[in-house]
Parts: sequence; structure tokens; C-alpha cells
Amino acid sequence: MSTCHPCQPDIASWVGAEDVTGDGLVLKRVLQSGVERRCASGVGARLRHRARVIGHTFEHRDACVVFGDDAPIGFGFPISVALMALWTMREREAAIFRVDGRLLKEDCPGEPLWSQDGYEWIDDAYEWEVEVVHVESSVLQRCSGLLLRGGLCIPRIGLGLYMVSATDAYEATLMALREGYRLIDTASMYQNEEAVGRALWDSGVPRSEVFVVSKVNNPDHGYQQALSAVERSLHRLGIGPIDLMLVHSPIGGRLLETWDALLEARRRGWAKQVGVSNFGLQHLGALEAAKRELPAANQIELSPFCQEPELRRYCEERGIAVMGYSPLTRGERFDDPRVAALARKHGRSPAQVLIRWALQQHVVPIPKTTRLERLRENLVSFDFELDSADMAQLDSCEENLHTCWNCLDVPWTG
Repeated sequence: MSTCHPCQPDIASWVGAEDVTGDGLVLKRVLQSGVERRCASGVGARLRHRARVIGHTFEHRDACVVFGDDAPIGFGFPISVALMALWTMREREAAIFRVDGRLLKEDCPGEPLWSQDGYEWIDDAYEWEVEVVHVESSVLQRCSGLLLRGGLCIPRIGLGLYMVSATDAYEATLMALREGYRLIDTASMYQNEEAVGRALWDSGVPRSEVFVVSKVNNPDHGYQQALSAVERSLHRLGIGPIDLMLVHSPIGGRLLETWDALLEARRRGWAKQVGVSNFGLQHLGALEAAKRELPAANQIELSPFCQEPELRRYCEERGIAVMGYSPLTRGERFDDPRVAALARKHGRSPAQVLIRWALQQHVVPIPKTTRLERLRENLVSFDFELDSADMAQLDSCEENLHTCWNCLDVPWTG
């Protein structure tokens, strides 16, 4: 069997290509068209795809994939790479990604990435042409995850620990992990990082199964200050690299320096991925204008009563996952007749209705509680579904209700 190695330009020289993975090394998007339903974790998609190299175009292949499922489906290269690309796409969208086969060889040692009729391809760059033919309905399960930029998967629901005492945070984290939660949200400001770390180890749940979020506090803005803050959080948690490290808010200024420090912390291996919290359109737009890598996630207050549609649309278009705190409005809207009616219709609690709305909006909700019965109640939100009329009814609840601090409009001070 012959092997062909046609001369291709180095991927660094590709002009006008969009960086998909964030590292600028593996995938580059060079063509896109069409819009409709978006690929997301828990969603199934039918694909039509093929490889193209100079002098040879392979036949189209058909494939199906469920996002969040790690089973190989014959892409010719690692499933993790394929999912990073497909996650940026929508139904009826076609795109061409340029792939550096030399980098992927390490994940497929000794095997040609593509082969057909005596022709095989192993090394050098090539193009992967793919069309998302159809996107199936979302299938949400407790084990579902949302793929972040760079390939990290964040669980679909978490435990929020905003200003929970260290003692209560330890007990709540321990209970949550034993009940099946795999996402814990803490912060330097909350002063409970050490308790979260101890609870993780005491729970007996493998570290690799738990996703921990922490944040750089406002007084720690600035390059060196933020780096030191991440290092302190790393030591307080005592669990190895932090899965997702966020800038807690735009308050405190020096945002470009602080963001650069988080990127450096990721480079040093202190954090697996980095993002922001409480950033509005102007803050994200300023990062983009400054030619910085965009955050993998933005954590903001979200509920049917505080929906931030423009901000969420901006994040979705740029591959920024949205986490939602205070999804239960701190109980302030449990008695709203629209929420109560849906709770009666489905035989659920108002809290479960509000969490389910967030889940179906592709938001990662992080409700806060320290009570075992509430931890269990919130997880049951995966066991029913709101139909389109239900979702429309909740969408009508918008009133820009902020139950916590609102700094989305704080002036940008880079």
C-alpha cells in the first residue's frame, strides 16, 4: 500500500482561518455556511464528511455522534478532536477544517488516519470537510456534560457555594458528591476553598470525576497579583490543577493584565481552562478587540426572570459556555403563577421547573444549597422535560431581576 505525502503549507501560514481549539495547532476553520439548531452536549447529530488532500479526495462517509459520548465513530482521528470542531457547528452547516495530521499521529500511532482503495494518509496537513445533516433533540441526563473550548467537559449542573461558611461548605460538598454531583463552584471570596478540597478527598470520589471552579477575587486584579491569587487557590484546594479558573468580576479594573495572568496560569498547568464571571457585552467585546483569546465560560446570574438574551447570544456565537448562578431567584419567584402552573402540570417543585428551564437553554445552573433534601430535589430536574409551550411561558417571565450584585454594566477599565 502506497503512502502519499504531498507538500502542504504549515498550519501557521493558513490565512483567514478561524482558531477553533484555542491552541492554534490542531484545527482551523476555513469555511462555514448555514444556521439552525446548535450542536451541544447530550445532542445527537448525523454527519456527512470526508478528507481531502492535494491530489486525492476521499469518498464521503456518514456518521452519527452523541455529544458527550466518547465512543469512536470512524472519523479517522481522535473523537476528542472531532467533537471540538463539531461543537462549533449548527444543523445544515458545512465547514472545512484544516487538520495537522502530524500532531494527531500521537493519538493514532501506527494507523493511517484515512485509507481508501490502496491510498492512505498518515502525515502532514489535510482538510476535513464535514456537514451537519441533522441535529436530534437534546437528551439530558445527570451524567451529561457541556464541551468547553479546548475539549474540557463541564457537568450540566453544579453546587454553588456563594458565601457559605467553611463548615457548611465542607458538609454540603461532601453530601453533594455522594449524591452524584460532579461540579462544585467555589471562589477565593467565599473563603471555603480549603473546605471544598478536604470534602473532595474525604468523599472517596476520584479526583478525575469532579470538576472544580474557583475565581480570582477583585482585589487581586493585575498580572502578578492574579497569578499569585491562582497559586494560593491551588494550594488551598489541594486537589491538583483547578478545572476552571475565572475572573470573578470586572470590578477592580486591570482586566487585560488579569486575563493574561489566567492564561499564563493555564500555561503553567495550574488551571485546565479559564474564563470569567459577571462579564457583560462591553467586557467581552473589549477582550475580543484586544485580540485576546476569549474565555471558555462566563458565569452570570440567570433565570427566566433574568435572561440576558443579547449576552447569551454573544457567548453562544463565540463558543463561550454560560454558567448560571441564582437560577432559583433565591426563592423570590417561586410563587409566580406561571412557574406554579408548570410545577402543577409536571408534578414538580418550582425549583425543579426553574432548573429545567436553564438546562434546556444550554446553561449550566449552579443552585446554592446546604440541605440534603434540596440537593436531591435539584437533581430530579433531569427526570422530566418542558415542552415548547412551557418554555415560551417561562421566557415571558423576563423582568431583568437581579437578586445578587449586577456588574454587567460596570465601565471597562483594562
